[in-house]
Amino acid sequence: MSADTPRDSGIDQWCQRSGILEPPIEVVHLAGGRSNRTDLLRDGTGRTAILRRPPEQGGQNRSRLILREARTLATLGDHGIPVPRILGRSDDASALGTPFYVMENVDGVVLRSREDAERLALRARTTAASSFLDALIHLHALPVPDAEGAGPSFVERQLSYWDDTWRRSGREIPGMDDCFDRLRRNVPTGETVVLLHGDPHLDNAIFHPEGQVRALLDWELSSRGPALIDLAHLLLFWAEPGEIPFITRSEPSQAEGFPSRRRLVQLYAERSGRSLVNLPFYEAFTAWRLACGMSVVSQRSSARAVAGPRAAAPDLFVEGDLPYDEAVTRLADRAHDLSRQLP
Repeated sequence: MSADTPRDSGIDQWCQRSGILEPPIEVVHLAGGRSNRTDLLRDGTGRTAILRRPPEQGGQNRSRLILREARTLATLGDHGIPVPRILGRSDDASALGTPFYVMENVDGVVLRSREDAERLALRARTTAASSFLDALIHLHALPVPDAEGAGPSFVERQLSYWDDTWRRSGREIPGMDDCFDRLRRNVPTGETVVLLHGDPHLDNAIFHPEGQVRALLDWELSSRGPALIDLAHLLLFWAEPGEIPFITRSEPSQAEGFPSRRRLVQLYAERSGRSLVNLPFYEAFTAWRLACGMSVVSQRSSARAVAGPRAAAPDLFVEGDLPYDEAVTRLADRAHDLSRQLP
């Protein structure tokens, strides 16, 4: 964490008017986020809250998305999903120069690596895996109006968007064309659409020291689509002991006490009652989509490297992640291998 200087009087005045905190308010940037900026707010009485706002170069679309994220959190909280409580939001840019929202600071443990997970008791690690999976299943069980049969349109739009984005980047990645063709031919039909988290992995949650999920975080990529997209994303980040993760140096799931991917899939099927017949497609699709996205970020990083890694790729750079080129290559290989199992 690093303190911001100078302190922004705009947030002081807004928090005081909203009755959230009392000035003077210390603003501390929290490292680790991959997109929207996250700051800890602390007043002189020791009370705290979390400020979420778009990155400095976010543009108008990011401003809309930050308010959408706040609305999503409020709705999910009303349906019993473990999320931080929204304390206030502002679509007026006068206070901070951009729309923002403030949520409660949920106390607990964040698991970003195997080392973080190993600080938990063995039983708590097993509980953490089970509790996280249950929270995802609960999310997927929420009613979505007019959702029946709309799944393929979401996947087809994503295929078209990321294929176009990757091609415009001008980067050559072996096997990506073949993977795209196989995915396009095998898009599942008749899938029920659910609410998706969009980026489910263990470091997007806050856990009780005994392992229960206290809050799911980072909903900026939430959308509607087939439930198995979220499961496939979770599996992609669920590295097992002895494996090299696709993006990070280590994953919490590599600590003793976490189930294997095979067992995780079994638990999801048993608890959700969903058919997993199309999971191989979504695993290939997820790896391919992330390879496309990371390839664009990698190119941007190379072009702007003189400004430093965070300036080069402010959306995705996290200290401890693997180099982009290595991540892209391994993701593309994984996507190609998985897609070859499709007809």
